[in-house]
Amino acid sequence: SNERWPRDHLDRQQGTRVNSKAHRRKAKKREVCSTWNTRPPHPHITTPTHPMTQRERRQAGLYFCAIDAEIHEERLRAQDLIQHYNALRPDEHEEASEIIRSLLGTTGERCYFVPPIFFDYGSNVHIGDFSFVNSNFTALDAGRIDIGRHVFIGPNVSIYTPAHPLLAEERNTGYEQGKPVKIGDNVWIGGSVTILGGVTIGEGAVIGAGSVVTRDIPARTIAVGNPCRPLREITEADRALHDIEP
Repeated sequence: SNERWPRDHLDRQQGTRVNSKAHRRKAKKREVCSTWNTRPPHPHITTPTHPMTQRERRQAGLYFCAIDAEIHEERLRAQDLIQHYNALRPDEHEEASEIIRSLLGTTGERCYFVPPIFFDYGSNVHIGDFSFVNSNFTALDAGRIDIGRHVFIGPNVSIYTPAHPLLAEERNTGYEQGKPVKIGDNVWIGGSVTILGGVTIGEGAVIGAGSVVTRDIPARTIAVGNPCRPLREITEADRALHDIEP
């Protein structure tokens, strides 16, 4: 009869499981497994709650669709501001400053761009105090561009941050990626220099005219050429204003 069987064994006649410790452990394990997918994610694992917009992808440094409607509207806004800026009279300083502040991501004190200028978006360009940018400056700012304080940029300088896929069938989709550029404080960039995405130019460096900068340049060096390479360090022997008091 059933009375012969302890309560912690399977009742074979009834087909039911009784309350033994071993059985409780197994039941707990099954419960844990069944609720695995309902647990909240690990705090160090990011699970997106919604698909990223193309602008969010751009700002995250991912490939983004450059012909997306939101991206297109941002470019149109920039072009409208740029057109107004390039058409200003030389004495309209207040209006010029206003447009630059509206156009760029961040703007330092007393920085100035000689028109004409061109940006893709403007919002990805950040410039520090007392920096001067000469005419025909072009910044394709799909990637973030940081320009430090007291930076001199000569005429016809171009900064190209976008990178396109190498395979034509991927390139033709309109997707591209922005690679950041960082220019340190007190840098002098000569005329007609081209700077490619992913480059950092160290503090106090001087880039010779016509150079194409494809890799990082160390601080306080003179660098020239295509591709641009460090020529030598800048030292106290380069001091020129001996007879002028600071």
